[in-house]
Amino acid sequence: MTQTSNTKRRVMRWALIISLGINLVVIGTAIGVVTRFGAHFDRPSPVGPASLYVRALSHDSRRALGREMRQGGRDGGARDHKHNREIFQQGYIAVIEILRAPTLDQDALRRVLSDQAQFSQQRLDRARGALVQHIGSMTQADRRAYADTLEGMINRRD
Repeated sequence: MTQTSNTKRRVMRWALIISLGINLVVIGTAIGVVTRFGAHFDRPSPVGPASLYVRALSHDSRRALGREMRQGGRDGGARDHKHNREIFQQGYIAVIEILRAPTLDQDALRRVLSDQAQFSQQRLDRARGALVQHIGSMTQADRRAYADTLEGMINRRD
């Protein structure tokens, strides 16, 4: 009977030690993630150099810029977004058809990719224009605060 209770104690002790070890690993991982990423969970990952300019804007400014972008489109609003998505989808479908053909038509592939790049460039130019216009509408104090935020993001390699 004594041997059974000693065995149970040993098993229980090891179970507690293993449980404590797992808990420490989980807590350490959580602390590491929070320390590494801090309050960056709510920010989108950067897409390109322009995204830093947009991310440095305040939440309200980003929303206003988004409205400016939607209003500056061909049809404006959701219709323009739907139209853009359809254009890209048509290009992707064309690429899939080219890839599945018995022989690869490199010229056709090049044309579709070039058309998509040209369309993307037009959208980027429109976005850049909206950003410049939005920054132009800021007060000097707002621009200085924006510059400080941008500088801070660059210095911490955001």
